[in-house]
Amino acid sequence: MSVSSSTPPFTPGNAWGPVRQELPWDKLTAFMVANKAALENFQPPFVQAGQFGIGQSNPTFYLEDSRGNRYVLRRKPAGKLQHGAHQIDREFRVQRAINQQGYPSATMYLYCKDTSIVGTEFYIMKYLQGRVLGQMGIIDLPPKDRRECFESAVKTLALLHSYDHKAIGLTGYGKDSGFYDRSVRNWTRLSNQQAAVTDPKTGEKNWDLEGLNEQMEFFTKFMPADEVSIAHLDYMLHNVMFHPTENRIVAVLDWELSTIGHPLADLAYFTQPFFRAWPNGWIGAPASALEGIPTVQEILDMYAQYSGRKNKIERFEYHVAFSMYRSTVIAQGIAGRVLAGTATNEQAIRVKETLPATNMTCLKFIRETRARWEAEGRAAKL
Repeated sequence: MSVSSSTPPFTPGNAWGPVRQELPWDKLTAFMVANKAALENFQPPFVQAGQFGIGQSNPTFYLEDSRGNRYVLRRKPAGKLQHGAHQIDREFRVQRAINQQGYPSATMYLYCKDTSIVGTEFYIMKYLQGRVLGQMGIIDLPPKDRRECFESAVKTLALLHSYDHKAIGLTGYGKDSGFYDRSVRNWTRLSNQQAAVTDPKTGEKNWDLEGLNEQMEFFTKFMPADEVSIAHLDYMLHNVMFHPTENRIVAVLDWELSTIGHPLADLAYFTQPFFRAWPNGWIGAPASALEGIPTVQEILDMYAQYSGRKNKIERFEYHVAFSMYRSTVIAQGIAGRVLAGTATNEQAIRVKETLPATNMTCLKFIRETRARWEAEGRAAKL
């Protein structure tokens, strides 16, 4: 067995960059050899390794062995972790369950709880090749391709929601009721905690979300009836991978937030760009950028068709409002990490700087939605 403790070679020009957080290559090699039957007959040594820029909360690595087998290793970060965070065992569990149903996702090879191998728990999955386009990448496509990509994304989301989570081995993956009631309370509690963060050097306090009580009152008053499905909760164009040459999804990525929840929470999160200003959203975008991209109503119609949903989607704005609120709280958390000095990259700093505008976009949407519903004489709850 060929084992080396040095970093394997890195080849530029790929989706991954050089390894930034070293792994104990000798221990990892020995572990993979011992489990080679589950790893498509892994053959040392590693001939290439890299680290993805995505998956920064849970470091994610590209590995290639001498047989040409290609793997992705995802591990918990080192150090003291917040309780309940970085539950990569949940990521592994849900992806394995849906992959066994034929859902577009990576094949899960194995999960390792032994922290003596790479320093933390980790799992290994199959590397998939494809295109992660994101919002701006979609714009670079011809209108026909844009439409096909959106249709594939909606169809793939509807398929996820069609699974009986208990029947495919996900009993206990999340609570079977009360998603919005629980989520409103949890995200509000998190926001209050994050608002208390200060810069240890300057004493600058984190942004306290404006209109928080007003938003909570809206979410409580107009809360929809429960629906239950597997929910990804971060389903957007930057988290799906398309086939290298075809406009169909081959994998859904980043399952860190997934749970059992309301299916329309996913659909609303996917449509968020339609409610935000260009260039972060579609409002005010050039006509050339929107050609071929379906409207929100067309997306709802696609979803109804692929999901077999017979009832009309009522008050979709509620789900959109909550997705915007959740994104605002996430941005508030990033701003807090900038203040605490644990996030220093340009993207995080930009999120902090735009947090007040993000907050007001959500609050304005809620105020306008509520005013319209009350003018129409709609009852508080369906």
